[in-house]
Amino acid sequence: MSNTHVSTSTPSFDALSAQIAGYSLNTQAQIQKSQARHRLNLVREWKIPIGSRVLEIGCGEGDCTVALAYAVGDKGTVVAVDPSRPNSGFPVNLATRHRFISEGPLGPRITWVEKTALEYLSSLSRFPDGSAKLFDVAVLSHSLWYFESPQEIIATLEALRQYCNRLHIAEWSLSTSDPAAQPHILAALTRAALDCHKPLNMMTNRMALDPQRIMELANEAGWRLQSDAILTNLDPRLPHAALEVNYCLSRAFYKEICAHVSDARKRAAVLAVRDACEVSWQAVPDGVRGVKPMDVWVGTLYDGKKS
Repeated sequence: MSNTHVSTSTPSFDALSAQIAGYSLNTQAQIQKSQARHRLNLVREWKIPIGSRVLEIGCGEGDCTVALAYAVGDKGTVVAVDPSRPNSGFPVNLATRHRFISEGPLGPRITWVEKTALEYLSSLSRFPDGSAKLFDVAVLSHSLWYFESPQEIIATLEALRQYCNRLHIAEWSLSTSDPAAQPHILAALTRAALDCHKPLNMMTNRMALDPQRIMELANEAGWRLQSDAILTNLDPRLPHAALEVNYCLSRAFYKEICAHVSDARKRAAVLAVRDACEVSWQAVPDGVRGVKPMDVWVGTLYDGKKS
């Protein structure tokens, strides 16, 4: 059973969060600070040593990248990989966000790579005897849900074993003890149910995986669990829950369901989860503003084939 850890929030930690948030392009300062606090909590759970060579898979806008770059110190490095196009993102695109980070004090520690994980890994060379690794650790922070399929996850995790011996993962847990977070869980499941019916190039959250399923895939790829925990009491100002629920209950989302799910029986199944999300949301005080993020699972894995 995973240990339960409450997310840290102290005056000194809040000051550090504000500092880390300042290294990213702030369009909404308070949200950026909440993002930084969350990513710092993840890095603290993983205990990444100073001087580490980190490979980050699915870096997105770079929220976790800056926390990792801070953690490794000026002797460490972070290679941040993401397949998204530089002009993607709104209101500020990815290229602008990455450039802002690169021009800041943590920039020299970071290398951005616009490729899928498998594309990048296939371009690397291994040490001849296989005894040394190019990276000390690989990190997947809230990125597994964006893979195209479980098979792609297995292939990526298998490939990672050639280049590092340790793996850190953080992902939404699909669990909570707080009723105010239930709408977030149901919204995520609704979006995943719809995306099963979309072409791959139109997907957003392509699937929803709980910790047990993630570990099944990791075990199949040769990784074994060293330690894990469930982070609770996340900052309610994290934007993910409200954004997910708002979109799930929007008219635009309903139209997407009708457009992409032609079979009436399957459409009814997707709509049923959406309806459950709406009922759950209606029970939350203050409506969408009162919705909280679900818990987060964090895990550290080691290469089981090397033990």
